[in-house]
Amino acid sequence: VTVEIFIITDPPYHNHFKNTSELIAYVCVTLNSVNLRFRRMKEPKVRLLLVGVEKNSVETVQWGSHGYVHDSQTIVQLRYYAGNNTAKFQHADVFFYLTGNDVVTDDAKTGNISSAGLGIAYVSGLCTKFFVGLGEDSAGYYTGVGTIAHEIGHLLGAQHDGEGPARSISGHPGAANCPFSGGYLMSYVRDGPQQHQFSNCSLQQMQYVITFRGSTCWALLSKKRLHSPGKYPGTQLTLLARCQKLYPDKLNVTAALVLGNNSECKVRCEHRVTKEFYKEQRLYRAIYTYRSELEALDYTTCGERKVCIQGVCRPRPTRKPSLTTSITNNSARPKTVVQLQ
Repeated sequence: VTVEIFIITDPPYHNHFKNTSELIAYVCVTLNSVNLRFRRMKEPKVRLLLVGVEKNSVETVQWGSHGYVHDSQTIVQLRYYAGNNTAKFQHADVFFYLTGNDVVTDDAKTGNISSAGLGIAYVSGLCTKFFVGLGEDSAGYYTGVGTIAHEIGHLLGAQHDGEGPARSISGHPGAANCPFSGGYLMSYVRDGPQQHQFSNCSLQQMQYVITFRGSTCWALLSKKRLHSPGKYPGTQLTLLARCQKLYPDKLNVTAALVLGNNSECKVRCEHRVTKEFYKEQRLYRAIYTYRSELEALDYTTCGERKVCIQGVCRPRPTRKPSLTTSITNNSARPKTVVQLQ
């Protein structure tokens, strides 16, 4: 099954790139990484196909200001914008808004605005008028891969792990048998390589909803396509560039790939600070090391003929997939879900 996806971007996002071709190439690489997370799906197998990118210059779908995008307010406007322009957007099965702004949400406990949000999507919205989702990504750094996969998981029918069936789909299996604490992609627990994988419950739900929507949903309707070679984030961005992004005001930043238990890949970022102080009329120098660890991007080299894939160091696959995209006339941390009633 091929799920056609159309991407819309805002100025804070696409202004990072020199031109539209660079933007499209980056989105292709991002979706290649997202596609890895759907590899375990069987009967049907699923592949995301990029069918277009729009550089939205006036932010027609955004609700928010001063560098913020409010999730539940924006997704409503996004739904109307996408629904009123289906032909323009290649009759895509999924319409996704990538933003360079900070996604904010309403805190369920306090009612205040919280910056803890990363994205939002309608559960089981695939091939309906609720086929939209959104997520933030630091353009050029592939930080949104997990968010995009999580939100598309919602659109394809996956509830958060631990939740019951979606009320909008008759017979929906739900995810009650997979605990939220398991730390898979459809939870917010980020501890271990399973955070890059869908749980068995997620796979079952997506398989059910895709089958439920039927073959008319999957029919390929896009026309223009541009072939792009299979590339992945770990081949496009150096470890040092990622660490310098983490410590932008530091000069002596170092980066190294480290392997943990069960060959889990991490990127260790460090910078040192030397401080001088006097004690008993003597000058002392102390060196402080500040350290953080990042998740390794897909296809980061981790040994002889080995690469990191979904957080684990593995033998490098011999076959590299490709991705197809098309250009429109205007082109040249997961959280809240909206439940369909």
